[in-house]
Amino acid sequence: MSIGMCYAADGVIFKDALVICTVEKVSDAQTTYTKLNLPFKVYGQNVVCLGKDVTYSLDKLAEGTECLAKVDYKAEDEAIVKNYGTITKKDAAYAKHYPITKADALATFDFGGDKVLYDGADKGELADFCAMADEVKFE
Repeated sequence: MSIGMCYAADGVIFKDALVICTVEKVSDAQTTYTKLNLPFKVYGQNVVCLGKDVTYSLDKLAEGTECLAKVDYKAEDEAIVKNYGTITKKDAAYAKHYPITKADALATFDFGGDKVLYDGADKGELADFCAMADEVKFE
């Protein structure tokens, strides 16, 4: 299920979702590149694999490597995205690829350079690995 949506100036509606997917190597006449193996076009992505941000280094992953991705897609592809399947922070696959708790994600550093962990009541919960869109309009 999509978490949020964004309207482009030309009226196109984009949505975002969290998905588990693999990477694939694709070759055309000029080059070989690595992309997410998804059945819909992705217009933006943030990707983590086993706790590391690999958004800009997909080419270093072996073909078939599983990743967690926040992807942006056109709202007209909503049925394809739902059919493919999405996940939430409660899924084991989320924790596998982004095991960062709020205690670490919201930590600060004191004047001596020592890490001070966040100590709120929700400190043990998994953190969001990227921001998801609320409803936003760009004009």
